Amino acid sequence: MLLLKRRGSFATTRNYYKSHSSITFILAILSFTSLFFFTTISKRLLSPRPSPDTYPYTKSYTSYADLHKLQSYPTQSIYNAVQRQFPNARKTKVLIGIFSTSGISKYDHRRGYIRNTFVNPEEEYLCSLQEYMYRVDHEKEFQDCEIIYTFVIGGGKWGERPPDHDDEEPLTLTQDSYGNSEPDCTYLNIRENMEKGKSATWLKYASQIGHQYGIDYVMKVDDDTVTSVTNLVQFTRDELPPAPYNTRIYGGPPRPSVSAQTIYAAGELYFMSLDLAYYVGNELTAQQRAEMRTAIKPIEDLDMATYVYSHPYPIKYLNMDTWKIWEHSQRTKRENFYKYKWAKMRIRKQTHQMKAPFQWGWYCPAIFKGDVY
Repeated sequence: MLLLKRRGSFATTRNYYKSHSSITFILAILSFTSLFFFTTISKRLLSPRPSPDTYPYTKSYTSYADLHKLQSYPTQSIYNAVQRQFPNARKTKVLIGIFSTSGISKYDHRRGYIRNTFVNPEEEYLCSLQEYMYRVDHEKEFQDCEIIYTFVIGGGKWGERPPDHDDEEPLTLTQDSYGNSEPDCTYLNIRENMEKGKSATWLKYASQIGHQYGIDYVMKVDDDTVTSVTNLVQFTRDELPPAPYNTRIYGGPPRPSVSAQTIYAAGELYFMSLDLAYYVGNELTAQQRAEMRTAIKPIEDLDMATYVYSHPYPIKYLNMDTWKIWEHSQRTKRENFYKYKWAKMRIRKQTHQMKAPFQWGWYCPAIFKGDVY
């Protein structure tokens, strides 16, 4: 009996140590795994972030809390990579036409506000079209100017000039019909209008001088659109390749059209590559453009998309709604309001806004209500 008890106690002890050795083994594995992950994560957290000039570098953002960190990391694109690998490559040139009107005080005031904010001399990457053309004509180096601007005004007299240039008369004038001549304004040889040919005439002129002066893209901006040059330069460097890679590119904030069954770039700010500008302004005639316009009423930006999409080859549309470059509908005579909006744009370090690429929440109900044409 005593021997059986001893054997039973030995068996119990052996089972005890077996079970505890298994637990110890499992705990050892868990400890080793935890130590490995802790060491790996610590190295990643403590390692210095790469310089914005380092390429390639990618990061995946999986949580909303990480979105605020975006400004600390470089924006990646193939065009940006090319510029980093070839720092002496030619920089992309964008010509902006700020649509304005002469002879009306509120538009004269707006040009003054814009000159004191958007196109002020402190912007090192921006210059007027007239200054840029002068420097190029006189073979003076002007590499710093990447954004070229001009105010676009219909300078022809009512009753004498058509709304869409399609004759042998000069494309531009030296002054408007009132005798005004401002150095940073381009006076188109058409009567002033918005929906019937001013935009196409601007593209016609811009594309004709574009090849001579090395311009890659043509942009149209409303005069109540406040733009950040800093963010626009960043967008240009990241997303817009220079010639000869700038073919059939069209972009802006997307808007839907029920009647035309298309997506078009809103007129507050849109752009296109030089070849598309030439196609719309020179290869299409004024008569062809008139036949393409919206039947019920002309809509400038929607009609422009119709012209662009009539190109026989595919169009590459670039959605700008996810970029924070401009503020629209700043209709006011108060100069301090313009300065406020400009300051607000200047302090934004984060070009990419990370908002929804399309405003479905507003447009879908509006389409069903019939509020979207």
